[in-house]
Amino acid sequence: MVNCVDRLQRSYKDTPVLDDLRKQGKIEVHFLKENLILSKDSRGMDILFWNMCVLMANSYILALSDNVKRSMEFNWSQGKWQALAPIGYLNIKDKEGKSQIIIDKERAPIIKKLFEEYATGLHSGFSLLQLANNMGLVSKQPNYHKKSNNYKKNGFLNRNTILNILRNPFYYGMMSIKGKLMPHIHGNIISKDLFDRVQEVLDSKHK
Repeated sequence: MVNCVDRLQRSYKDTPVLDDLRKQGKIEVHFLKENLILSKDSRGMDILFWNMCVLMANSYILALSDNVKRSMEFNWSQGKWQALAPIGYLNIKDKEGKSQIIIDKERAPIIKKLFEEYATGLHSGFSLLQLANNMGLVSKQPNYHKKSNNYKKNGFLNRNTILNILRNPFYYGMMSIKGKLMPHIHGNIISKDLFDRVQEVLDSKHK
């Protein structure tokens, strides 16, 4: 027994499976809202009505998806990031309960220091990681591995995360959206000049 068709399925991918089970008499589905019963003895009109309900449910989901995409594109055009903020920033709720991203006063100075140190060309990824650890830079999310000694604690970062930070244009005010850079409104931790100098060092070490 199901309240309505769209609570059971919202696309056609499940229809062949359900229809086979119905034909074999293995299931009998009662849809309360539509006052519809699907069984091996269902009439053609009942099956057609079921298919129409699935079509409407699928149309509803597609419309929701389109609305979400339009909302995200609008927010991007306004310079608003739509996901978890990078380390050095914080996701918060304002007084009205709306999502905001602000600079993390504790981690942002460490992030800036890492960029400045790496721009000198004197660091490897591992030495910069050691520096980050010494300065107390930890992840934003607690460790969720129950077997870890740091379970539910904010752990230190790894080398790849540090290198990803150095490659992230978000820190000088640009967010990467579908492969394109767009300015954001959440504040800069470093300058574009410092970011470019770090990229030169990264590229030279890679070569």
